[in-house]
Amino acid sequence: MPIVGRTEEDARAKLAQLGSYVDEKSAMETMSFRLGHDMSQYPLDGPVPKLPIEGRVQGWRRMVLADAYEKDLTLRDVYNLFAVSRGYLIVCGTASQVVDTMEDWFKAPACDGFNLTPAHFPESLDDFANLVVPELQRRDLFRTEYTGSTLRDHFGLPVPTNRYATGYHGAASNQRKASTTTAG
Repeated sequence: MPIVGRTEEDARAKLAQLGSYVDEKSAMETMSFRLGHDMSQYPLDGPVPKLPIEGRVQGWRRMVLADAYEKDLTLRDVYNLFAVSRGYLIVCGTASQVVDTMEDWFKAPACDGFNLTPAHFPESLDDFANLVVPELQRRDLFRTEYTGSTLRDHFGLPVPTNRYATGYHGAASNQRKASTTTAG
């Protein structure tokens, strides 16, 4: 989830404003569910506890916890991320900072593209389009022109023959030929 501002302070203010809209009970439940452990038993202003390994999918959980341990985040820091993003990765900063993160992932190669989850519409999407996309284009990470008018054109795929359209047009053509032959 990109939170983009013209300055880092602007981006942080947007993130703080989003946080002010959060339902605390829902955020705690979401964090507990996503981490596979009841987090309400720990102090929010304390360190993120070492959690036992659960018998469920661990990749996302490991990523969040590793980040929390590496950055010495408090449980409240992690809670706030869950509260605003529902557990999605948040990248907060200037367009250049957001693109730095995207570029790192893309070149790693940790991904081959991105699915964006704007924080709200339309402003958050507008911020991304107006601030981040030009920076991606400046770094040659996003196209500046399209190769055609359809997704098929962009991938260089041929248009398949439509067997129904072919049969229909062929039948219509044969009917026209038959009617001119018998009328004549």
